[in-house]
Amino acid sequence: CFHHVVERRNAFTHIVIRTQLSAGMLHVEIEDDGDLQQLPATRGVGLGNLVDRLQSLYGTRASLELKLRPGGGLIAEVRLPCAR
Repeated sequence: CFHHVVERRNAFTHIVIRTQLSAGMLHVEIEDDGDLQQLPATRGVGLGNLVDRLQSLYGTRASLELKLRPGGGLIAEVRLPCAR
């Protein structure tokens, strides 16, 4: 979010972080209002490393999903198991 949106803009950037704990799963969403209009065809080093680490630690119980934000921008959602 900071590298791909904030650092490249001269204007304010709107960032929202949401968290929710439900049924032993932690859901974290990070949303920005960047200029992105379509999802990237590939993931960069940072997101690739994050996916590899999630899979190494949690297997199929964790995930990373990228979604377009209505009006432009991106929502990154991470899901991982969380014991109380």
